[in-house]
Amino acid sequence: MKNIIRINFRKSCFRKNFLSLFTLIEVIVAMAILSLAVVGILSYSVQASNRMGKADLKWQKEHMLAQAVEFFLLAGPKEMITDDFFPYQDYSAVCEVTDPKLPDEMENEIGTWKLVTLKISVVNAKGETVNSVSVDTIIQKDDAN
Repeated sequence: MKNIIRINFRKSCFRKNFLSLFTLIEVIVAMAILSLAVVGILSYSVQASNRMGKADLKWQKEHMLAQAVEFFLLAGPKEMITDDFFPYQDYSAVCEVTDPKLPDEMENEIGTWKLVTLKISVVNAKGETVNSVSVDTIIQKDDAN
C-alpha cells in the first residue's frame, strides 16, 4: 500500500484554466459592469468637487464679513478699512450707524456713550451686497455721527 499516486495538480489546473477562454458576450458584459462602476465613481467625484467649490465660496464670504466686523468694532465706524486688513481687490466693506430698536422708556445714551446698531456689509465691484450683519455695540457719541 505504499504505492502513492502522484498527480501534478498545478499543471493540470493551469492547463485547464489556460485552455478555457472567455466568450465575447462574457467580455462585453464584464466591460459594461466595469464602465458603470467607473461612471458612478466619476459622477460622485464631480459632485464632491462642486460641493467643495460652493463651500469654499461660502467660507470666503463669511471670512470677509468677519474681518470687516472685527475692523469696525476695533477701529470704529468712521474709519476707512485698509487693504492691509481687508485684502480683497474686488470687494469693499461698508459700515452704517443706526439707532437700535429699543422700547420707548429706554435710553440709548449714557454720558458720552451711546448704544448703536452697526450694519456692516461686504459689497462687490458691481455694488451688490455679498453679505451683511447687524451688530449692537456701545461707542462714543462723536463716533456715532
